[in-house]
Amino acid sequence: MLFNASHLNIRKTSILIPSGSNIYKGIFLFGIALFLFSCAKNGSGPAKSSGPPTFTAKAGGYQRNFSVNSVTYTGSLLTMNLESAGKPDTCFITIVVTAKQYGNFTLAAKSSPNYASMTIRDHKDTVYYTDNTHLGNIQLTSLNTTSGNHLVEGNFTFLCNETTPVAGGGADTATGSFAGITW
Repeated sequence: MLFNASHLNIRKTSILIPSGSNIYKGIFLFGIALFLFSCAKNGSGPAKSSGPPTFTAKAGGYQRNFSVNSVTYTGSLLTMNLESAGKPDTCFITIVVTAKQYGNFTLAAKSSPNYASMTIRDHKDTVYYTDNTHLGNIQLTSLNTTSGNHLVEGNFTFLCNETTPVAGGGADTATGSFAGITW
């Protein structure tokens, strides 16, 4: 943003600063800087990615690299669907968080605005969800929802409870980070 006094409809005015008084000059310059920085929009500009898209996590007992199947942002609901195919199994993670800006969010029951699920597919599907006693946390360190500049980055950890094939049959964890995720 370029500063142009004509935008403020101000006449040319001389500002007198007593000579030899560096304190007044410092206060004056600080005031100008404060004014200019306060004009910046908070979180609405293009976010800078730290590099190519990555999503890694220790999930189902193994360190994995995930590919992004889909990311959507509707209203303020961010949904990330991820997949890690390989040995010994395939792992799917879904994270849903209601966020209008970056920050920390608790992952709880599917009926809450923020939750996570994990499916481990080997010879059968074992499905896990966060719930009111198996919680997690997601920290969005960057969230840009401006059209053409979509970007989300952050880290997460969650404990989830088995729902299929045996409800309450066991618990598992996922911990990871992601960067450069766009949609």
